[in-house]
Amino acid sequence: STNSTLLHVDLSSNALSDPSIIDAAASLDSSIEHFDFSDNDLEHVSIETQLLLSKRLMATTTTTIGMELDLSLNPLSSPPLGRLADYANLRDYLALLANEKTAVTRIRLMVLGFGGVGKSTFCRAVTATKDDGQVFQSSLTPVQEWGVGRLVDWAGRLGTSWSKDAVRLIFEENITGQ
Repeated sequence: STNSTLLHVDLSSNALSDPSIIDAAASLDSSIEHFDFSDNDLEHVSIETQLLLSKRLMATTTTTIGMELDLSLNPLSSPPLGRLADYANLRDYLALLANEKTAVTRIRLMVLGFGGVGKSTFCRAVTATKDDGQVFQSSLTPVQEWGVGRLVDWAGRLGTSWSKDAVRLIFEENITGQ
């Protein structure tokens, strides 16, 4: 007797970008154990589909077949379309993330703002070791207590076309934070 059961579907490296293909794979009630969608152009997977996949991935009963899904090397975002999810699905998605087998050990954070508002100081403080903490605590001194040297240092790091003029003015006029 021959086995005619399809167990593995490989759709890798096909420039697929329509997320409905993942939705369809997740909703299939079949014996397929592994879908390979790696190295495509898939940018998101709906929260509903992720929740459905998580149930299938954790299935161990004899009536439900577990499924592996390879989405590596795709430009996926997370949370996937979170702004479109309803409360219950977003809560379930966050619970799913909390129960991941591998912990998140690295995140990317973008800090935006005008010059001189403290973006670099914030980033250095967040990434500093405990030993460097006092250096950053001193940078939190209210501006009213800043002396000429502190203001000159701040103005010099603004990186604007007028920074040098500001430094010269602060120094020549002996301007302090008061």
